[in-house]
Amino acid sequence: MLFFICITLSQNCIASNKKVTQSKIDIADKDFIALSSKVYNSSSIINNQNKTTIDELYGNIISLQKSKKEMVSIQHIISNLDLIQKNIDHESIFKFILILLSNNEWNTSNKLLKNIVNVGDKSLISNVKFIFAQHYFEKGDYTKSKEMLTNITSDLSVDNGHYASIMNGIILQKLKRHRESLVFYDKVPSDSPHYGHAQLNKAIVYIRQGWWADAHIIIRKLFNQVKVKIKGKSKLSPEFINRLYLVVGYSFLQQEYFRESRENFRSIHTQSGYANRAMLGIALSAANQGDNVGALNILNILQEQNKKDLAIEETYLLLPYIYERIGQHKTASASYSIALSYYKKRISEIKDIVSGIKHLEQTNFKINNNSLTIKENNVNISNKKTLNIIKNLKKLRLFQSKIENNNLLLEINSQINANQSLLTEIISKKLVKRINFLESYQNQAQYGIARLYDNSRKK
Repeated sequence: MLFFICITLSQNCIASNKKVTQSKIDIADKDFIALSSKVYNSSSIINNQNKTTIDELYGNIISLQKSKKEMVSIQHIISNLDLIQKNIDHESIFKFILILLSNNEWNTSNKLLKNIVNVGDKSLISNVKFIFAQHYFEKGDYTKSKEMLTNITSDLSVDNGHYASIMNGIILQKLKRHRESLVFYDKVPSDSPHYGHAQLNKAIVYIRQGWWADAHIIIRKLFNQVKVKIKGKSKLSPEFINRLYLVVGYSFLQQEYFRESRENFRSIHTQSGYANRAMLGIALSAANQGDNVGALNILNILQEQNKKDLAIEETYLLLPYIYERIGQHKTASASYSIALSYYKKRISEIKDIVSGIKHLEQTNFKINNNSLTIKENNVNISNKKTLNIIKNLKKLRLFQSKIENNNLLLEINSQINANQSLLTEIISKKLVKRINFLESYQNQAQYGIARLYDNSRKK
């Protein structure tokens, strides 16, 4: 029973948007790209920016970039498109395309790509396609990213070639073709800076296939790499190592190797973003080892944080369950009652947030890595297309402050409203899913009280 809870609860933080929402996101992004092109090509902004030579233009763009004048940079590139196309093999082409794609000017980017494919050499084509592949990947368009990655690796630098293999592997995993992804992860050698990520992804594939022993061999080798130093620094970042320990900890827990899982969870740094999940893992491992006192101590420490965190929410159900297991029925009953009150309060709080975010303004939430915090509640937004909406909203706000053309402003304002509504819908669905989990915990707590009551009457 406790092990079942562990697996169910530890996976609650991983969520994805429904396909119907994804189609809306794709439409909104397509509309945004079309509008961006209109803005960047607006005659009211572009004026007399033509340069005589490609070197002059390149130097001008570099200067503008240093001054963080992104829009002006793009407008200069568009104004000098003929000059760029006449010098398509100049080193500046990579910088120009990078600037255009980073700012969603796909119209001009695709014109340049078409010209490069028509007149450029194979190496130039491959390296430009690699830039496109990266940006499609970051937008969550894995099909187009994979298309751009086809048959280009041999023309890339060693480092970019390894990164391309990583992207190919991840894309295949996203497309549920897990075993095929292994071929690409194996192409990344041990001396590559991307080796750790390739091997971790490979281990995750093995775990999903049920090949636990092979996965643990890979991970043990990665832990050995932590000891290897390059210029005084570990090859692997501290948070990557913390993630590694978390994956290993939960995989051992799932196999019921509780001592090993506990040791791995303990190795995660207390300031890590994975710390609370690690503490929950320690508590579950301890309880399954029969160390109920240790489990209770950890769960109480988690609760004392008083944060609106999934790992902490789960402790309210686990605490009374452990008390019940060790025969402290009065304490268990009181703890189940506390859990009921807690879940009732949390459900009410989240319902209030859902009803109050009809028009979610960016000032109402904070974004840290792949987590959005709204009124102290963390919402996972690791989905790249969701992150892209937030980036598009930020860019639309910039357009709004720069554009004077009334027709364009109407379109910009319309898209701001549309994207805000879409973001609100996505976050609302995630919060409703959170409510569903909390209601399930609430029902289990209610059942726990009823079970204890029935057992006491039988005695």
